[in-house]
Amino acid sequence: MAEGLKPPQAFTTTLEAAKEWPQWRDHFTFYMTATKKDKEDEKTKVAILLTAMGGEAISVYRTFTWAADGDEDKLDCVIRAFNNYFKPKSNEIYERFLFLQRKQQPNEPFDSFYTDLLRLVETCGYHQEEKTKIIRDQIVINITADNVREKLLAESDLTLTKAVDMCRSMEATTRYIASMTSTATALKECVTDAAAVHMVKAMKQRPCHYCATNHKPKNCPAWGKQCKYCGIMNHTAEACKKAEKDRLARRQTTKETANAISPQRATPDTPENEERPFRLLHRYHDTNQ
Repeated sequence: MAEGLKPPQAFTTTLEAAKEWPQWRDHFTFYMTATKKDKEDEKTKVAILLTAMGGEAISVYRTFTWAADGDEDKLDCVIRAFNNYFKPKSNEIYERFLFLQRKQQPNEPFDSFYTDLLRLVETCGYHQEEKTKIIRDQIVINITADNVREKLLAESDLTLTKAVDMCRSMEATTRYIASMTSTATALKECVTDAAAVHMVKAMKQRPCHYCATNHKPKNCPAWGKQCKYCGIMNHTAEACKKAEKDRLARRQTTKETANAISPQRATPDTPENEERPFRLLHRYHDTNQ
């Protein structure tokens, strides 16, 4: 599988490309190790380097002067010569300007911002101790989250490592809260929708108290209309409470009147039932006479 790996693309030896040399060089070193070409003899490794870099680099290689005979065929010596060649092409003041101007962009992950600061500071000419402090300062000054900046400034002994850990932790917490809030909102919407569906179903199953029909919520046809029975607004005669009360009263009156008019039925143990056979005999007797 390693045999199928390709070397880095040809390198342009211009002023603008000079700052990309360390990254290209590291890419080439990884390529040599992965393909086991680092086991080749020195002259072959130099040839692989120059072939990968391209024609412009070969022209530059031919201008180098060597401290000892044979150095031109040693990979370490050739790479060191290219290091020296590209180093003067970096403008320290301009590189520091780029570093100091680097700000975290909206929605940019902290690790992306931090990694870019590490890359930019390498060409600024700072000593290692200076690098650590100025990267820390850039993080505090140029992160986008004000609440994180406030917490960083509250630390009396803030180090670069501590600043990076705090920024990563706060960013992760923000993601967790956003995810939880989004989930809670979705669940609330589902519950609200389910309640609305239930209400609509209930409205369909139960007639409206004001018009005695089924309709959508807040769409009652009786609203603004006068009842033809009682004259009160906002309900129909079909749903009129007074009409219903009067109907019940009429039914009760009719029932009481019917009970008063109809004769009571005699029970088997009343005196009337006991004398009934004798009355029938008298009636039979009178008829036969």
